Amino acid sequence: MPATAVPILHISVSGIPEFKQGLQKAVQPEMMMDAAGRGVSNLIIKHLRKRNARPGRPGWPKSNYWEDAASSTQTKISSTAAVITIHAPGLRLHLEGGTVNAKPGKAFAIPARPEVANIWPSEYDPNRIFMLVRKALGKAYLAERDGSGHLRILWRLVKKTTHHKDSTVLPTSSSLTLAATNAIKSILPQKP
Repeated sequence: MPATAVPILHISVSGIPEFKQGLQKAVQPEMMMDAAGRGVSNLIIKHLRKRNARPGRPGWPKSNYWEDAASSTQTKISSTAAVITIHAPGLRLHLEGGTVNAKPGKAFAIPARPEVANIWPSEYDPNRIFMLVRKALGKAYLAERDGSGHLRILWRLVKKTTHHKDSTVLPTSSSLTLAATNAIKSILPQKP
């Protein structure tokens, strides 16, 4: 699945009116945009890393998804804009929510055991796994038999996944604006 670029914030001089006239005389627009972009980008990276530091599901390995998202954050600067982009697969889905349907004839494999977390079924020994279908329940699984012949469910197979909107994926709009404002203030010449 390709990564989706999620534009986070677009800042323009007119977006921060209290600085507009003073900035045009005191600081070059590129410097202002660089500072604003850096301030916002730093806040986003810090926020994503804080999410990554949360404890995971007990007994399950952490995916470090939020650290990967933080590491993929990029900032592009011009004289009129600072654009912060996060290249992380699924980030928009976390932020806005939605339903993802599997391709026709396919299914998503959801790990049912910690030892197969972060492993694709195609990476597992194909001679050990098989599909188990419970028609009466409308459910399907990928399973294996352990050394004593007991059935072990490894993955649940589903046709779609539904994700709830999560407004805490990114810092609040007001904290992003404050980060940009404070970064711009830090490069303004100080009054004697």
